[in-house]
Amino acid sequence: MNPRWADLRAGRQAVRLPLSPVRQKMALDALESWREPQAEGRERGWFRIEKAGGVTQVNIFDEISWWGISAQEFADEIAGIKGDLEVHINSPGGDAFDGVTIYNALASRGGVTTVVDGLAASAASVIAMAGQKRVMSPGAMMMIHDALALCIGNAADMRDTAVLLDKVSDNIATVYAAAAGTPADGWRTAMQSEGWYTAQEAVDAGLAHEIAKRPDGKAADAKWDTSLFARWQQPAAPQAPEPPAPGSANDWFFDALKGATA
Repeated sequence: MNPRWADLRAGRQAVRLPLSPVRQKMALDALESWREPQAEGRERGWFRIEKAGGVTQVNIFDEISWWGISAQEFADEIAGIKGDLEVHINSPGGDAFDGVTIYNALASRGGVTTVVDGLAASAASVIAMAGQKRVMSPGAMMMIHDALALCIGNAADMRDTAVLLDKVSDNIATVYAAAAGTPADGWRTAMQSEGWYTAQEAVDAGLAHEIAKRPDGKAADAKWDTSLFARWQQPAAPQAPEPPAPGSANDWFFDALKGATA
């Protein structure tokens, strides 16, 4: 068999795909980790909803749409939830249109807080803009970029795809602009260069309102013990060697030196 073809079974019907060895392993791992939908209802692949007091927490901790449920299903789920939502995000992104759909489903209701716990990249960064309050956790990052697509066809197809991608990117730029209160042209420029933002940079740019605060003492407990490196940080001053004591084993050397200089 051609090594670029993967015969992937994982207990299922064979799937034969043209893949590199690395891609073969990724696809095989995905098949092996598949879980059948639970008997009591559809399994949520990339989001989870939990009720915590008066606030419903929604966790989006995976790709958007590609390997999970559709945006319509997500919107249907939150439509039945009353009260405030706290949406936690750690996602590399996914389908642009599903990301915009989820953004609109959240932005159209009140009492939504979005919290970036790890990464909000690509379509996930659009979802993060839906919060009336937008929070970056310490160490979290956000990434924005121009829309991407694959096209198979002739030159006209390629040109049409490029025009569509520009329209999609322009639309997404308006989402960042509305959240930050700054012109969309500037956001489109940042998207073209693939903008990466630390938590503080996201706040400074207007993509987020604040960095999440930790309970008192947590930050101190997590600090490095720098005393371990004290001797490297503050090297001791060199000291001159002490002269040998009288009657030591080196007396013969000093006696000979005196005789040579007499």
